[in-house]
Amino acid sequence: MLELGSGGGNNAFHLKSEFEMTLVDLSADMLAISRQLNPECEHIQADMRTLRLGRIFDAIFVHDAIDYMTSEDDLRQAVDTAYQHCRVGGVAVFVPDDIAENFEPATEHGGHDAPDGRGARYLEWSTDPDPSDTRTRTDFAFLLRTPDGSVTVVHDRHELGLFPRALVAQGADRRRVPGPFRRGSHQRRPTSTRALCRYAGVMEYHHDQPDKLETYGVRLQRPESQLAGPP
Repeated sequence: MLELGSGGGNNAFHLKSEFEMTLVDLSADMLAISRQLNPECEHIQADMRTLRLGRIFDAIFVHDAIDYMTSEDDLRQAVDTAYQHCRVGGVAVFVPDDIAENFEPATEHGGHDAPDGRGARYLEWSTDPDPSDTRTRTDFAFLLRTPDGSVTVVHDRHELGLFPRALVAQGADRRRVPGPFRRGSHQRRPTSTRALCRYAGVMEYHHDQPDKLETYGVRLQRPESQLAGPP
């Protein structure tokens, strides 16, 4: 399986027992963390919009890194990368935090403490400053405590893309996988596909509002001879 935007390797840690994983991320720092967590996985530093490995995979997985595609052109390039690397009949699964049909401004908060005295608290604030464009904004405020009790305040802002569900499946000869992540779906699929869908489903129903996160898969179908890309 090829994971695009694999970050620090948390998803791979849970999936590597079912898949031989190739992990791609733009950040060298995130890949360094992932290599410590998943030393048995292949790691590649690259941009999901332009990556071309010259090989194909049974499954392509893109978690919330797809949110950082903030224009239609960026999104189409990332989807085309999945197309180029997916075998005939393979599955690409995209798991954005939000899509245009279900985005709602929201706030979340939380945190953890460590036995050595370190601790963290955060406030997350998601808004859509301009509903006419393809971007949303998420601001994080962090309180970070060190073992000596000192506290640092950090503000972190993320500009994220927001697109209709159908846009991901446009172009080429692609067909939505009907309902692979919904409860009660018992369609038979290859073992690797079922494992990925099961994992994506766990992520979906872990949320307090399971209907907010619209997980969806696209089955990429193309003739063996069509190697140059989608028409």
